[in-house]
Parts: sequence; C-alpha cells; structure tokens
Amino acid sequence: MEFVVGDKIVFKRENQRGIVMKLLPRKKLLVKNTDDFEVIVNSNEVLPFDPSTDKASAYGLEVMINKDISEQKNISEKRKRVLSSIKIDLHIELLIENHCSLTNSEIVNIQLRKCEQELNKVFNSNITRAIIVHGIGAGVLREEVHKLLDHYRLRYYLSTDGGSTEVMI
Repeated sequence: MEFVVGDKIVFKRENQRGIVMKLLPRKKLLVKNTDDFEVIVNSNEVLPFDPSTDKASAYGLEVMINKDISEQKNISEKRKRVLSSIKIDLHIELLIENHCSLTNSEIVNIQLRKCEQELNKVFNSNITRAIIVHGIGAGVLREEVHKLLDHYRLRYYLSTDGGSTEVMI
C-alpha cells in the first residue's frame, strides 16, 4: 500500500491511530501517533484510516442494549481509567516568568519540584500514564527525572527523540 504525507492511518497490532509525517526508505514511515510520539513503522504494519468503518453499524451490527445498565457503566468507568493520561511539561518558561537570573541548579530544582508535585497528584487520581516532557538538552534534567521515577519504582520509557519520558503509573 502506498501512503503519502498527511494520510491518517490505523496500526494493525495496536489500538492506535496516527498521521504519516514522512516517507522513509525501505517502505518505512515516520508516524505521529495519537500520544504525540513520532514512531518509525513498516508500511505493512499500518492501514489507511477509513472513517466509514469506524462504527459497529459498518459491520451490520446493531447497537446492543445491555440489560444491566450498571454493569455497562462499570465497564466504561474502567475503560476511562485505562485510557487516562496526563502530560507534564517541565520547560522552565512554562513554570515561572523570570528565569533568566536563576542558576542551572536552581532551574533544575524548580523543574524537579514541579514534576514531583504533578506525580503526587497523579498518584491520587485515576490516571494510569504520564508523559513527562523534559526536553532534549544536555540530559541533566532527564537523568534527575529518571532518578525520581526510580525512587518511586515506576516503569518508564524514553521517547524516540529523547525529549520526553512515558511513565506507567
């Protein structure tokens, strides 16, 4: 299947969608997925997104009426918990207005405190995934964030560009 930049796609093996950002050699695509991560995939791992087949009625199925409405409500609440995520952006420009007079260590300390505050909020909520944007830079903040995540014994993954870390709560 031939794709062009801007095509909406669906992953075959994952419950995710994306947009083709760039065509790469050897039938590979740079895709920005629904989590705002850019991933490289083989063109045979994705399908073009067709909105007409995105509903149960496209397959001849009628909307089923569940006899136990409370059971259906519980299922949707669980699904919300599974799908919930938060983005924590630690760029100093977003945290404080006048950061020019601060030293690098003061800036990193402010960013780490903000990260810890946001993680504590996440622990007390139904959020199951957090994306911490620490930027690419020299990697000092990234290392400190990873130490903090190790302290909490959380699983985390570095994004492909190295500018953010995905955390499983």
